[in-house]
Amino acid sequence: MFVGQPLDPIPIPRFLLIFRDVNIKGSLLSNTLDFPDVCELVVEKDIEDYHAGSHAGKLVALVSW
Repeated sequence: MFVGQPLDPIPIPRFLLIFRDVNIKGSLLSNTLDFPDVCELVVEKDIEDYHAGSHAGKLVALVSW
């Protein structure tokens, strides 16, 4: 889980994104009051990221309910 925004720009090679058809999206998780509850939910539901070489650099979120 990424929290907040980095101060420095994130260097992303545009040609890798274009030729690999990668989309980058973001969303607001919560406001500052609800954020502790969101973190608890991540831990409680065992939400984690998964990355394997077979995914060619794409991130998949595994959610166990």
